[in-house]
Amino acid sequence: MWRFDLPTGKKFGLCIYLALLCLTHWSVQATSIKLTVGEWPPFIGQHLEDEGVGSKIVKELFRRAGYEVILEFYPWPRAYRHAAEAEKEGSILWIWTEKRAKLFHYSEPVFSSGSYFFMRKSRYIDWNSFKDFKGKVIGIAAGYQYGHDFAQAEKQRLIDTERFNGNDEKLLRLLLGRLDVVVVDYYVAYSILNNYFEPDERAKIKHHPRPIATEGLHLIMPKKSKASLKYLEQFNKKLQEAKDEGYIERMLKKALGGAELP
Repeated sequence: MWRFDLPTGKKFGLCIYLALLCLTHWSVQATSIKLTVGEWPPFIGQHLEDEGVGSKIVKELFRRAGYEVILEFYPWPRAYRHAAEAEKEGSILWIWTEKRAKLFHYSEPVFSSGSYFFMRKSRYIDWNSFKDFKGKVIGIAAGYQYGHDFAQAEKQRLIDTERFNGNDEKLLRLLLGRLDVVVVDYYVAYSILNNYFEPDERAKIKHHPRPIATEGLHLIMPKKSKASLKYLEQFNKKLQEAKDEGYIERMLKKALGGAELP
């Protein structure tokens, strides 16, 4: 059998090269973090630029801490379950709830977002209380909560609501006059309006500046994993630095096409 023998010096050099190659591969693998997510444009989306502005921010903060983030997309219930069981390192952009806090460690808020009333300018209501919407139909998202006060108003039938699966459908019905008011997250609403509505259509819709509810959005990591607190400590440090330098605000403004933040 033919055999090619390297000179002894070259054999040693090749061994060193292969060892470094393996070490480099192991290092890359060791510093990758897998986070579970679902679709939530413009914050998170498999087909969005940079997988969404929320994804971009989280990946950049971890990059500064020396980690590579890999996002794995699932329906939201599965994304939550995989993270809770520590099958992945965590998940992103969740609001705090007492139930979740039993299973997860929370980061500081990456940023905050809020739900607002959107109306046609021709039917604008400068509301002070939910009673101001008496006789109006309010479009809301199925399976979504808008805070204690809104829930109580709905329970006491101070407001009349209709639930929809898609925010785009709600805004279209509002434009067509089939709904009086809709409740939508500020960033989500303007992402839809800017991407799918014509300028003259957008001009007919405005939001009321008073939020119904504002919540911080967090990175969550399972209490089952011993590494979670270490990751969160490093993440929070880079998060504060990014806030101090204005990075988070710049990214959010960019997502709104330069518009003012809520």
